[in-house]
Amino acid sequence: MRILVIHNYYQFRGGEDECAEQETRLLRERGHEVRFFSRHNDTLRGLSPLGLARLPLRAVWSASAARELRAVCREFRPAVAHVHNWFPLLSPAVFHACRAAGVPTVYTLHDYRLFCPMGCLYRAGRPCEACRRRSLWQAVRYRCYRGSRGATATVALTLAAHRRLGTWRRRVSRYIALTEFARDWFAAAGLPAARIALRPNFAWDPGPAAAPRRGVLFAGRLSAEKGLRELLEAWRELPDVPLTVMGDGPLRAEAEARVRREGLAQVTLTGFRPAADVVEAMRRSLLLVVPSQWYEVCPRTILEAYAVGTPVLAARLGVLPHLVRDGETGLLFEPGSVRDLAAQARRAARDPAACAAWGAAARREYERRYTPQAAYRRLLEIYEQAQADPGAGAA
Repeated sequence: MRILVIHNYYQFRGGEDECAEQETRLLRERGHEVRFFSRHNDTLRGLSPLGLARLPLRAVWSASAARELRAVCREFRPAVAHVHNWFPLLSPAVFHACRAAGVPTVYTLHDYRLFCPMGCLYRAGRPCEACRRRSLWQAVRYRCYRGSRGATATVALTLAAHRRLGTWRRRVSRYIALTEFARDWFAAAGLPAARIALRPNFAWDPGPAAAPRRGVLFAGRLSAEKGLRELLEAWRELPDVPLTVMGDGPLRAEAEARVRREGLAQVTLTGFRPAADVVEAMRRSLLLVVPSQWYEVCPRTILEAYAVGTPVLAARLGVLPHLVRDGETGLLFEPGSVRDLAAQARRAARDPAACAAWGAAARREYERRYTPQAAYRRLLEIYEQAQADPGAGAA
């Protein structure tokens, strides 16, 4: 099958980027011909003043991306197009370009961007659904995107314009929700429920680890919604528990300064590391911590930890209690509670035998639900559904 993958990379590499690349690899390894059509937010740094002035219009409708994509469709003739991220450089114009070329589209819902200009349903340190329940302009009021009313208004205008155009109802053949929680949330928010397919992320199988384990690992974007500040606050109470923080993001400099200022000698910040290094760190860790304060969609880090038999300590929020079973595949703590986070981390660090048992259960959960084989079978089913019944998403 010829498959066109469409993706806009973020400035700081994240889970969506990894998913787009790993699914492309999965398809190619199984003999499919895959073309990767992409943009990268790094190009924004080199824009001229005129280019920056045009950016808001480009975010609403990128004529150049649509034109290039139509040409790719004519030349490559894909059976299906799979969109991972269109924001901000590709714009939702990519869905209209695929329709014009008669190509059905599949869109993975990696975040909540369609109903939240920030993309993560997070404001002022807690989950926020004001834009879904009232109006997108709530985000403009609170300067949710990059702390700017102007930047937030551009995103809100993009979403409002494409609601009016019917892009989400009439130009997407199938949506992929990564968890039951996300599927139900998006259906309640207004996406056509009949076109939302359920298929979780996957992780490659390096095999369970047998090496001695020590310490706790955080792996992900260094940002407020990921709970980084609360994590470091909790570790002030855990001087004897090593914590490794792997990743990059807008709070990196703040975190480095805090570790130095507060003398958190047990905390190591590594910066960005390749995926193989992260998995190897998971194999050596007693526990993975996911202190997120937003409604995660389906964190790949949890699945990667399960693949190597590493249990997870996660916030009792959104989808996380569905992925991490308290006392079975890891532990849960009350979201926003630094005290409970520290207490549960201390409990795990003092009981490596329990961690080993939770890790074994995590590995069994991986084998049951999150293998590449299971992901591939389900992905092909969704592609075939999109081709057989493209609905309003194709010409």
